[in-house]
Amino acid sequence: MLELCIVGAKNSGKTTLIEELVHRLSTNGYKVATIKHTAHSHAFDTPGKDSFRHRAAGAKATIVKSNQEFAFFASPETEINNGIEILFHKYFDVCLIEGDVYSDKRKIVISRNYENLKVQPPKNVIAIYGPECALNKTIRFELNDVEGLYALIVKLMNEGKKEIHHEG
Repeated sequence: MLELCIVGAKNSGKTTLIEELVHRLSTNGYKVATIKHTAHSHAFDTPGKDSFRHRAAGAKATIVKSNQEFAFFASPETEINNGIEILFHKYFDVCLIEGDVYSDKRKIVISRNYENLKVQPPKNVIAIYGPECALNKTIRFELNDVEGLYALIVKLMNEGKKEIHHEG
C-alpha cells in the first residue's frame, strides 16, 4: 500500500485536495483509506460515554459499532496500532494522510501559504502542488492539476507493486 502525506499550512486546501483525489482514485477502482493527522492535543472519545468508561476502566482499545459505521479508540502507543497498519496495508491500495508534516513518510506539499508551514522544508517531499514553487528539487503541479497528481499517485502505486512482486 502506498502512503502519502498531504501537508500544507492551515487553510491551504489539504482537505479539498484529498477529497478530489479520493473521489478520482475510488471512481477508478482503487481502495482508498485516509487518516486525518492533527497536531492539536485532544481526545476523540467523550467523557461519560460508554466507550470512554470502558477505557477508563482499563480496556486498551474500544470499538463503537453501529449498523452504519464503527469507530476505534486507543492510545497511540497501544501495540494494536501496528496491527491496524498491517490491516491497512492488506485491504487498501493507497492511504492519504492529511497532515503529519513531521513524519518520514513521502509528502506532497501544498504550496499555497507555504511561508506559514511549521516545518520548512519537510522531509521526503516528492511533489509540490500549487501556485508557488516552494522547493526547486521536486515535481511541481499547478493548482487544480488533480489529474497530474492522480497520475503520479497511480505511478507510485504501480512501482510499489513491482517492488513487492520482485521481492516475493
